[in-house]
Amino acid sequence: MMATKNIRGLLVTNAFLKNGKFVEHYEWLREAARQQEIRLDLCDNAMLHAIYGMESDEAKLASYSFIIFWDKDIRLAKWMERYCQKRGIPIFNTPEAVAACDDKSETFRLLTEASEEAFSLIPSVVAPLTFATVGYTDVDFLSSIEKQIGYPMVIKECFGSFGWQVYLAKDREEALSYTKKLAGTPFLYQKFIAASAGVDVRLQVVGTEVVAAMKRRSKTDFRANLSNGGQMEAYEASQEECDLAVRAVLALGLDFAGVDLLFVSGEDKPANMICEVNSNAHFRNIAECTGVNTADKIMQYIKRVLEGKQERNHRG
Repeated sequence: MMATKNIRGLLVTNAFLKNGKFVEHYEWLREAARQQEIRLDLCDNAMLHAIYGMESDEAKLASYSFIIFWDKDIRLAKWMERYCQKRGIPIFNTPEAVAACDDKSETFRLLTEASEEAFSLIPSVVAPLTFATVGYTDVDFLSSIEKQIGYPMVIKECFGSFGWQVYLAKDREEALSYTKKLAGTPFLYQKFIAASAGVDVRLQVVGTEVVAAMKRRSKTDFRANLSNGGQMEAYEASQEECDLAVRAVLALGLDFAGVDLLFVSGEDKPANMICEVNSNAHFRNIAECTGVNTADKIMQYIKRVLEGKQERNHRG
């Protein structure tokens, strides 16, 4: 437990994502911290380096009481974690939790290991490993995947954001084309969930609470992401949907996240299939849609954890 008056936190961001929508989120978090009487400094991954075998600049972290790691530079996060653990400096979200969300195949693996019965996941097959310099010299494995997944099928890169690395293969010719194009890139083959084509639900979770929810819909694309032209509306999540999202967050050891759910039986039924879990989910759109500023909720959660008034989320 610590007194939060005059404490300092460090917000770690990516040096190369400096356009408006990213910077806006950083400023929202800093303003939310000010509302909690917390100073939140900004540092990017080009200002702080993971250094081994020589004098390190990890002492830069010594004056901070906590860190918000709003990036996917896992190597840097793990380097920071070694120093922070020795000094009792919590990192929100932890490097392990961020990594679990960044790799979509790892997300599904951990959710499956948490409880095979607790989560409904998109039927998925992980593409076999090859190398960009080698490619897929034999694609016979695709026949087995076709039988398991069928067409149309979704082909999704394991690392990606905003739906930009997600493709729809209508037949074998397109599946082969994407397979060869992605050789050397980790990716998944996934069943196309027709009932949720162009529509999904985003639940914003902080701690063990769903703080906001919206439905996203596209009339022109099988992906509902707003960055691909989708529209949004406030959504009243059912208890079932909230419980599912919170269980996913707890299973991955996240402090806060955006959980995307798909409709399996039509929009008149709860969205009960997990599509993705996003550790650093953007929250401007959901704030415009619902009036809930997730940055405020995140900083309130962190303050309660620091004060010992709330137990922090842990994996499991």
